[in-house]
Amino acid sequence: MRSFNTHRVIFRVAIVSILLNPGLLSAQDAAALASISVDAKCEAAPLHERWEINFRSGLTLDEYAEILSSFGIELGIYEAGKVTYVSNFTKNPPDVRYAPSKDEKRLYMVWREGALKEADQDLVERAGVAAAKKIILQFYPQATEQRLLEIEREHRQVDAAKIRKTRFAVKLGPTGYEFYVVDQALLDEFECRRASGEIHVDGLADEAAWAAAQTIDNFSLPWLGKAARPARTATKARLLWDQDFLYFFAAMDDADLYADVEEHDGLIWENDVFELFFKPDCEKPGYYEFQVNAAGTVLDMFLPRRGSGGYRRFKNDGEFHVDAKVVLRGTLNHWQDHDDGWSVEGRIAWNDFSRTGGRPAEDETWRLALCRYDYSVEFEGPELSTCAPLRSKPADFHHHEDYAVLRFVGAKHVP
Repeated sequence: MRSFNTHRVIFRVAIVSILLNPGLLSAQDAAALASISVDAKCEAAPLHERWEINFRSGLTLDEYAEILSSFGIELGIYEAGKVTYVSNFTKNPPDVRYAPSKDEKRLYMVWREGALKEADQDLVERAGVAAAKKIILQFYPQATEQRLLEIEREHRQVDAAKIRKTRFAVKLGPTGYEFYVVDQALLDEFECRRASGEIHVDGLADEAAWAAAQTIDNFSLPWLGKAARPARTATKARLLWDQDFLYFFAAMDDADLYADVEEHDGLIWENDVFELFFKPDCEKPGYYEFQVNAAGTVLDMFLPRRGSGGYRRFKNDGEFHVDAKVVLRGTLNHWQDHDDGWSVEGRIAWNDFSRTGGRPAEDETWRLALCRYDYSVEFEGPELSTCAPLRSKPADFHHHEDYAVLRFVGAKHVP
């Protein structure tokens, strides 16, 4: 009897999420499945970004069928506005039913590749349903989804909003098959505190309000995996907010100040640059990118979806109102001497975030990555660093699945 090696499944909760993974589905396939809608909540990272399930190696097809049946999982094939469902795989033949795709709102997943993708095809064909070259979805019942949520929460007793990734596996327990947590990674969380007074943007951040801001100084190279290390040059950043603006400040060590791009929305990441990425809605694909180089040049744009045209398409799409000032501790573009660093202070009007709802409410959470490019004659580079746990390889500041949590704290919470 055929057996299968270990395979990993990543949950999908919406067709949007499938489209974020090139190669998973063709554009034609994705469009065909778009009518299957799934309700989702935003406070925590969406399930398709957060959950993985692993099946042990050596499973036979019959064992795999028993596991799917025990959890009430149905396999489905979408065709022309309807879904053909197959279930109860331990029966001969399995059960078959049909329903309109518009009625489907359950959690589902698609195998990327491998033997278990082939196993799903075999199980569907046991029911007499043609499955060759078809996309087979696995639909999880609400009770199973809720059980996974409970197991996830019980593992570390933390709120789901703080969880970056939960990896589940399946085992045979005293009363049947059950899920358990293999490991769990938490998101970093930072605070954007309410400013206690007026802020004058001059690059110095010497107002009393800045003293109450949280210092964000954990800039590192997390994508190096086991070789991850702190950045060679230190960065200390702070964030504040009030009724009208989001404020930012970063003080950066830098022995070789370099910035020669002066055009607004130019290629300033080819200079020493400080970058801010904000993703206000964790369920919607749009996010913001702001950059300021050591010459004070600004790049500001909204990206409605990663991979949909990027910088070249969206750099001039819409108006922004970023006010930023730079202070240099050294000489710009003179590599022969030794510099100490630079700092940037700025503010972004809440109207600039209108595409995603504008100013946040108190205690609302966004996703955040503060990042940096550092060019220097003192080391081969540039060196990229970030405060977020970005683990994708190569380094990718746009990998918002790994962004940190940013919580907007009201004045009453500030120490």
